[in-house]
Amino acid sequence: MVVFLILLELAQGGGDITVGGVALAMSIPTVPERGTIVTITYIIVVFSIIAQGMTLGRLVKQIYPHVED
Repeated sequence: MVVFLILLELAQGGGDITVGGVALAMSIPTVPERGTIVTITYIIVVFSIIAQGMTLGRLVKQIYPHVED
């Protein structure tokens, strides 16, 4: 159930992905899979931040094509 909540939180995106996803992953009791879940959560968070940062400029240029750099 906790893994489902983590995946649901990560799928929602937005600013809550870093706080909610990592908090949910860290709140898992000590089980053998905990380290893997925390690692995957951090990878998803970092990838999401990098991907959003790389595409934000292009999105703004498409929304406001008349504004120059």
